[in-house]
Amino acid sequence: MAKYDRKQFNFDEYGTAFFDAHLHRLRVLISAQCDEIFKAHDIKVPSMSASMVLFLENSTGEPVGVIADALDYSHQLINKRIAILERLGCLRRRQDKVDKRRSIVVLTKRGKAEAKKVREALRIIDLGIEDAFTEANMDLQRSVQNMQQYLLARSLSVRGETQSKKR
Repeated sequence: MAKYDRKQFNFDEYGTAFFDAHLHRLRVLISAQCDEIFKAHDIKVPSMSASMVLFLENSTGEPVGVIADALDYSHQLINKRIAILERLGCLRRRQDKVDKRRSIVVLTKRGKAEAKKVREALRIIDLGIEDAFTEANMDLQRSVQNMQQYLLARSLSVRGETQSKKR
């Protein structure tokens, strides 16, 4: 028995103002389902770290900053993911020979084997997402990319104030 009644915030009450919350929930759902696929294929790398493993797959090593910039994530997040992958034995850090303050991140043999399995799992994930897009009769990825471009061109603030004055 629950100790308290579960309260639910009604995001929809505010129109599209909480669109980002819906996208976040979708991201969490997709990530959880990707993790299930990874587990079914005996992949130890968390799905959230797949892009980093693939980025490093054909590299002789990269500094944390290069990885963060390439994946468009914060250095802090990349360092957390590196720590997880180090514990799994998928990568290691070595000191940069030129700049001793910097570490270079390199996939291990195990990490390269995981990358190969990740590629296979991503093929299944891609097909699954494409099937969902077909069922929904939309290409959400393209729509989200377009929305990003529109908002970069003209911010929510400018758009909202303009529309507010029209009403």
